[in-house]
Amino acid sequence: MSLQPGNSKLGPLFYQWSVLAGDTCPGKTDICFELCYARKAHFTSPVVLNAHTRNWETGNTEDFISWMCTEIRRSCATVVRIHVAGDFFDLAYTERWIEIVRRNRRTTFLTYTRSWRDETIYPGLKRMARLSNMFLWFSCDSQ
Repeated sequence: MSLQPGNSKLGPLFYQWSVLAGDTCPGKTDICFELCYARKAHFTSPVVLNAHTRNWETGNTEDFISWMCTEIRRSCATVVRIHVAGDFFDLAYTERWIEIVRRNRRTTFLTYTRSWRDETIYPGLKRMARLSNMFLWFSCDSQ
């Protein structure tokens, strides 16, 4: 469980945080679930599945905010991609990320989300999108 350095697409200056794809994606459509890259290839390896499960468990704790802020500072992360896999699975988790982004003004955060389709999560995502160091894209498809 940790903030991970970027992959081949993101590059070494980006850090990333992911949770299990699928059940943590309340805004997914049938086509999104069917075509989801985060449910294939290396994402299905036991090491990755275990790491994403631990991240989901960590994201559900009261200590998550302070833990993640420490991770960001320890790694000197200047850019963090939230959810290469997975999504904002409930409002409480979304609110924790809002606080993390607020506490780390020198770090740029970015994420794509379909959780805007969940009416309980949408207000938190709107608040998150207004933060000056956050780039948030609402993802969609034809469904």
